[in-house]
Amino acid sequence: MARPIIPYDDIKFFRNTETGSSLLIYKEHSIALRNANAFKIAMHIHPTVELLVVTRGEITLRIAGKEEEKITDGKAGLIFPFQPHEYSRTEGTEYFRFSFSTFLAKSFFKSVENKVGERSVFTPDPDYTLPFLEKLRKKEKPHVYKTKCFIYSMIADFLTEIPLLQRNEDDKIISRAISYMDENKREKLSLGDVASAIGYSEKYLSRCINRISGLSFTSLLYTLRLDEARTMLLETDKTMLEIAIECGFGSERTFYRQFKELTGASPNDYRKADNLPAKVHHDILV
Repeated sequence: MARPIIPYDDIKFFRNTETGSSLLIYKEHSIALRNANAFKIAMHIHPTVELLVVTRGEITLRIAGKEEEKITDGKAGLIFPFQPHEYSRTEGTEYFRFSFSTFLAKSFFKSVENKVGERSVFTPDPDYTLPFLEKLRKKEKPHVYKTKCFIYSMIADFLTEIPLLQRNEDDKIISRAISYMDENKREKLSLGDVASAIGYSEKYLSRCINRISGLSFTSLLYTLRLDEARTMLLETDKTMLEIAIECGFGSERTFYRQFKELTGASPNDYRKADNLPAKVHHDILV
């Protein structure tokens, strides 16, 4: 079967002048550059890759199950898909939060499917990294090949410093559980449903989730649902109740409570602050 041809020059670019957020959409895949004002982002998880590049100040990053790391001036942190993580910044910190679909570095992420970095923080090439991000922030639309070159350049810098390790058995179990939860997050899911689907006991899976992510099964499921809800807030004009039900929260009240606990903002405020055009692809991370 012939490979589908993707029109790489068919690029749409959106920018929110109030928040400084930028979004590029390449056919069915996307990247997002966000300016985050929150001092702390609670433990969460998502299927996209996240890159934090600090230009001033300091970010404290913690990947679940690992010691916390400091991202200081000129440093970056690379977070693999489905790695539970949280971070906080000091006052006055300036940084880029860049996220992208694994599609844009497909060969790399396919080759390291069961591996993660020993650490997350590394030193990117400043002569290449910052000019690209500044151009993106100023709405200078790059060609998709330049974007892929940037991503692979960051990966190369990461691999120069950080060895890759095989995920341990608990990590693999959690990865399988999270993949199943992500695929079925809109359904009514229980710990027993997930444990049965991946072939482990409820008790053992619960211990693994708590040990690796520091979250309960319910909290972990909520983070996946919130990721979907954030996307729907930007992609659609659906009501809060519709989003709450479709994302599996059960009620609007539960949705509001869980959303504010993780993001520090209400769903309504979040939608207003990141008022990007509707109907963009689900790979967007915000």
